[in-house]
Amino acid sequence: MNKLTLFFFTILFPITLFSTQLKYNIKENTNIEILAKSSIWKKLLYFDKKSEILTNEYFLSKKENLTLENELIKTINSYELNNTNNFNDNPICKFPARYYWLSKYIDFPKYAMINNKCDNLKQWSLIKDTQSLSAILVSGYLGNPASTFGHSFLKINTKNRENINNLFDLSINYGALVPENENILKYIFKGITGGYEAGFSDKYFYTQDLVYSNTEFRDMWEYEINLSKEEKNFLLLHLWEIIGNKFDYYFLDKNCGYRISQLLEVVVKEPILKNSQYWYAPVETFHQLEEINNKRKLDNKLFKNIKYIPSKQKKIYLHYQSLTSKEKAIVKKLKDKNSNLIKSEIKEFSPTTQINILDFLIDYFKYLEIKDEDNKKIIALKNKLLLLRLNLPIRKNKEIEVKNRVSPAKSNKPMILSLGTAYSKNRNFYSQLGFSVFAIESIGKNHLNSDQLVVLDTKLGIDNNKDYVFLDSFDLIKIKKLKTSQIDLDEDNLISWKLNIGTKRVEENDSNKYNSFIKADIGKAFKIDNLTSSFMINSTVQNLYPYLEFMPNIGIDMDFDKVKISAVYGLKLNPYNTQKNEYLKLDTQFNIINTFAISNSIEKDKQLQYSINLKWFF
Repeated sequence: MNKLTLFFFTILFPITLFSTQLKYNIKENTNIEILAKSSIWKKLLYFDKKSEILTNEYFLSKKENLTLENELIKTINSYELNNTNNFNDNPICKFPARYYWLSKYIDFPKYAMINNKCDNLKQWSLIKDTQSLSAILVSGYLGNPASTFGHSFLKINTKNRENINNLFDLSINYGALVPENENILKYIFKGITGGYEAGFSDKYFYTQDLVYSNTEFRDMWEYEINLSKEEKNFLLLHLWEIIGNKFDYYFLDKNCGYRISQLLEVVVKEPILKNSQYWYAPVETFHQLEEINNKRKLDNKLFKNIKYIPSKQKKIYLHYQSLTSKEKAIVKKLKDKNSNLIKSEIKEFSPTTQINILDFLIDYFKYLEIKDEDNKKIIALKNKLLLLRLNLPIRKNKEIEVKNRVSPAKSNKPMILSLGTAYSKNRNFYSQLGFSVFAIESIGKNHLNSDQLVVLDTKLGIDNNKDYVFLDSFDLIKIKKLKTSQIDLDEDNLISWKLNIGTKRVEENDSNKYNSFIKADIGKAFKIDNLTSSFMINSTVQNLYPYLEFMPNIGIDMDFDKVKISAVYGLKLNPYNTQKNEYLKLDTQFNIINTFAISNSIEKDKQLQYSINLKWFF
């Protein structure tokens, strides 16, 4: 066999092998073997080395025989299959996205995007009613471990004119199937180790808005995606076939952010899942979408629009700020009184002022009811205020200006690699290398303002003279939550807190030791413009003497856009002696661009430590 014959045999044999198994003709310039290995086919099957889908009914091949090639041939040859009592159960109705894509390459007889006999699919109005699709980013929520790092889902935007505020648009959510009243420790363990099944579900957007915006007081950002009609139809058809099928759920990587990215990758040509091997946070999807949008030409941008959706709490703050000084004073005076006293107090004012006061108080008590749903006094007063409002003239809802809040995806990325120089008495000057798996820092450019959430933050020291590497510090988790009220009502009695679990190198005389600790702070915080101050009591449990410490402290956080400063000053006390030790920590960061920053840290405990680092966010 000469080389030319061998070449043609190698190229044509697989085509012939596959083609002889097919019932339908292949269109020109189509190679079935290449089609079976194409990225789109792999995405439709969620296939890497094997499929991630657990549900057997998602495949036409038996699970033990499942390969990309076998499933492709089965799908093609099942185009006209009709061996069930209910035609809706046939492959052409169950897997419309597969056939929509394959119709470009296979000459299916009488092909239609939706087969006329697929009654269930025909009744699904989304294909004809959908105008566009949006990806929604939800801010983090510390009340639920699975939501700490944020959440994401898809929203299907319809053209139904009765759809007020888009609340009846359909949303596509991915989440773990967790039994009710699951133990929190069991929930965390099984979430990390893949102990739960998960899947996509479709719900009205108002159910998402009710949970995230109105109950958990979380902000949302809606990214409306610019898709062609063909791309939009393809994604909608794929949603039809994937909803209800099961996956394994992994909190750290195969989570909502990962799965929503997989859905988008079906129609977005550029890769979204770049850094998803060991860890993936929902915001990373949107960082990548931002990059794709910035790289595209003006006539082909990925985003049609980005919309900020404030939480119920933010809306209450804005509503209060929209009142006049006189109306605010009246609200503060009346908020603790019963409805009869409120009625008698406001009757001397103009109808407009009465309406403004009552509208806010009703809104405010609805907000308090969410925070304390079992408080019958609040519910009764709200209902009586509604009756008072009915006696006043009808008025269009007052337009309250919502100032746009920058999306977290326009902030620093969540992973950090840093390199710099540090100084301490024992080590003198040494090189410092740092890495954080997930970091939203109080000195970073982010949506948390002065708050902080840092996970698995490691700093290594490198002795420049001895080529010796040592652990400088390790933080398992660092959380700072400064709750500041933007309405000066006594009801907003907010508690601020901090938590830090980790270990740190401590210098005592000429020796180095490692101090493992759990630190917790509790107190109050106040915000004025770009300055946030806090007054807290710190309690520390540690493995080195003194094993227990307390520290009353004052904190200041300042935000000057590019430059952020965070400082803490306190006095350390312990039950073993009356000695007081001063503590000072000052952190400053200059954000050059979203991916690079210069940070500086000075810490004075028993010894002085200093560092300056260049940070890369990725």
